[in-house]
Amino acid sequence: MKEKYNIYCKGRLIHSNLTEDQYFETMGDLSRDFYETGSPNPDDLKTEMLKDEPSLYDNRELLNE
Repeated sequence: MKEKYNIYCKGRLIHSNLTEDQYFETMGDLSRDFYETGSPNPDDLKTEMLKDEPSLYDNRELLNE
């Protein structure tokens, strides 16, 4: 099973359908941006994991709500 990830900042989708490697690379970039410029604030970021497997309910899960 391969998960995909969406990243939201202040509720706005800023990155979508990322692979795990792309997700970690993007989060590293966002971390560097925060320490260099003060933005984006980590409290404003949310990660949504999209599961490949069929589910009875929904295939999305917020990881850091």
